[in-house]
Amino acid sequence: MTARHAVVCDGSAMQRVPGSLRYLVKICREAGVPLYVINDPRTWGCQTHPTLADALSDLKKTVSDNIIRNALDLREGTAFERGRLVGRLEKEMAWQAHDAARKTREGLTDARRRLMNSKVADWSELTEEDLLRKLVGRKVIALQRDGKPGRSPKCSDGLVGLCRRCFETDSEKFPTADPSK
Repeated sequence: MTARHAVVCDGSAMQRVPGSLRYLVKICREAGVPLYVINDPRTWGCQTHPTLADALSDLKKTVSDNIIRNALDLREGTAFERGRLVGRLEKEMAWQAHDAARKTREGLTDARRRLMNSKVADWSELTEEDLLRKLVGRKVIALQRDGKPGRSPKCSDGLVGLCRRCFETDSEKFPTADPSK
């Protein structure tokens, strides 16, 4: 009830005209206007007060309630406005969840990549072809064409020196291999 008006009447005076108080209650209810009856002889009447001061205190309370209700309606807006705000909030939460999931996936991918790169594989068990493939992949050896069909590996000077040292220290494993040749 958003009333800008209020009706205060004397119940004992209204009682002199038959049905007038009932008609006034009906009209005030339809118009949404609060009705305050002073000196109401009816015991069942609503909004009845013995004095004008009591009616005014109740009227003041009703007016302040209406002001607060109207202020809340202005501040909070309509149901449509609240629904739009809730929808916007839900969409923002969905985007934040999507971003968090994307960042988590990227973090897991980066962690897997770092783990794979940091993991040292045991190359001592590899065959010659697998070892050659790994060394080419790490760019330690370059494969070149010498005009012959197929590719021949070209090793860096450091790798050649390292291989010579391995042949010298492991000469008992390779008795037929002569590193001086």
